[in-house]
Amino acid sequence: MKQGGGLVGWDKALRRPTVWDVTFLNSSYTRNGAAEDGGPAQSLVPPYEKTTMTRTRFWFVVAVFAVGPVFLSVAHSQPQPVRKPLPKPEPVAETKLLMEGIADPNTRALGKLLATKPKDAEGWAFTRGQALLLAEAGNLLMMRPPKTRASEDSWLTHAGDLRDSATALARAAAAKDYLQARTALAGVANACNRCHQTFRVGLRVDPFPEDR
Repeated sequence: MKQGGGLVGWDKALRRPTVWDVTFLNSSYTRNGAAEDGGPAQSLVPPYEKTTMTRTRFWFVVAVFAVGPVFLSVAHSQPQPVRKPLPKPEPVAETKLLMEGIADPNTRALGKLLATKPKDAEGWAFTRGQALLLAEAGNLLMMRPPKTRASEDSWLTHAGDLRDSATALARAAAAKDYLQARTALAGVANACNRCHQTFRVGLRVDPFPEDR
């Protein structure tokens, strides 16, 4: 309330009623917060409280900028989970085992299957499956090249020939083309024999020995 030339109010800093000097106002105070002369109302907050509020805001901003980097550094310093590397193709079995366990027996089996024309869809499907196993054997052989560069190039070429000829056999079996399937199987045998000759393997592949 007004008292003389000032306003009586509670001083938070001094913790007692006090009279505030309002001579710093440009116009007289009214209850609704507007000047009696119609001008804008001026702030009735004492100057020392304004200074205290300004200082509080200042130190709050300083604290934010000081503590913020600390939190960020702590977050970045937390141990990150170790990501397991993705698996990659890696040879496990010996090359000789691949030859004796996949390439040779499947080639012999295909020779028997195509000695005569398969009678039903099941026979053709089995023939196709055996041919695809040979094609995958070519891929497996590519993972096991010799250590010398010259030998490696020849090895990859012959393994690719095996894969391609066995894939052609699988396509012929899928089409139930008997003559083309026998031709493709002969191509598989030729790919094997060229490789054996290059690397001096004393084994000749002959899928149709009964024809000789």
